[in-house]
Amino acid sequence: MFRTYQKNDFAYFVSLIFLVFPVLGVFGGYFPVWTLVLTGLFTIAYLLMVYLKQAYSKWIPFLWFYTCLLYTSPSPR
Repeated sequence: MFRTYQKNDFAYFVSLIFLVFPVLGVFGGYFPVWTLVLTGLFTIAYLLMVYLKQAYSKWIPFLWFYTCLLYTSPSPR
């Protein structure tokens, strides 16, 4: 995971297919709409980790802050 991106790293992108489930769940009425925001933010963070290469060490604090912010924010009631 900490090596540079190579053309044969398809496994990183194949796992993104599972993001279809939250999106379809929103359109099917099973999940609330704000799930799309969290799914989008997760997708951005995941792709940043895959594409950042050498700059990854600079972005680690930002990504951890983003994760902690989401988990400590009050849930909507």
